[in-house]
Amino acid sequence: MKKLAIAIALGASILVGCNETPAPSTTSTPVAATPEAAGFQLKAGNEAIPFEASTAKVDIRPDVQEGQFSIANYDFPMAHMGANSIERPKEDGKVRIAFSIKGEKREGEDFKNPITPGEYSGDKLKWMDVYRGKGGNDEVFNLSNGQGSVKIETVTDTELTGSIDVTGDNGFMVKGPFKAERVPAN
Repeated sequence: MKKLAIAIALGASILVGCNETPAPSTTSTPVAATPEAAGFQLKAGNEAIPFEASTAKVDIRPDVQEGQFSIANYDFPMAHMGANSIERPKEDGKVRIAFSIKGEKREGEDFKNPITPGEYSGDKLKWMDVYRGKGGNDEVFNLSNGQGSVKIETVTDTELTGSIDVTGDNGFMVKGPFKAERVPAN
């Protein structure tokens, strides 16, 4: 009896395996995200620079109506009114993007937060630099003849989120999303 049951099971598995029309698949094959889709695209001096942001900070400056941002692939200290004092990276592979956007004073506000959700381009994008450590030195790439914008999506008491899509002369390009921790005012 056991032999008959084994023979039937074996015959059924052979018949199933010989089926010429495969069953339609209801699952999709996941597509691997490209580095460009997953995060930043960064070019400076006509060279693509590998970059994955790990730290992002913003200093909101009501005194000059600006938000000063730094986004890096390493950790760094940043104090209120100290965005321009961050040490430049010298170690190979370390990269920091720094930029400033200009806000506006709005009628009837006490002006503690000049940066609100919206698009910052033209004269509202004050400056942008890329700092890269290479061979024990620091390289600086400045945005000139910038096109594109920085978009701020959300603003809270602790962070700002948004995206950068900026190009300029000499192959300068910065594109990617960010979530920047807000540096507390003293």
